[in-house]
Amino acid sequence: MNVPVRFCDADTGLALMRVSRGNYPLVRASLTMMTSMPVSAVQDNTHGSYHSLPSTTQPKIARVVASVLSVHGSVRTAKRATMQYIQRHYRNDHVQQQQQQQPPTKSISKSQSPVDEEDADQKQKDLDRMCRAMEDRLRAIQDID
Repeated sequence: MNVPVRFCDADTGLALMRVSRGNYPLVRASLTMMTSMPVSAVQDNTHGSYHSLPSTTQPKIARVVASVLSVHGSVRTAKRATMQYIQRHYRNDHVQQQQQQQPPTKSISKSQSPVDEEDADQKQKDLDRMCRAMEDRLRAIQDID
């Protein structure tokens, strides 16, 4: 049985596969039993495309825990759900970063704590980088056939 992977992203741990309605229970059961998989493709982050590793390279084995998040009847609804999942993923990451970066609340006068512009610039750069990564992933999902 051929199961084409339409989208795969290691950062979010998400894959989108196209399976016939009659075969999805078998694929779902197979995925839940999977514990490792060969890493035989490398993602080109600039274009979201994949190319095979040279045949002389030994495939690396990645340990995985696979589960089916949802089953959809059309590519359109699957793309929509995948986009929502990625947006939630990045929103949760952003909230976690904000919580980790917040200093403990104290009563400090402004003269004791000058505003650190470099730190604010770095936070903005990190947020911009995270937004660009999310936009790239969403664009890749939109291009799925």
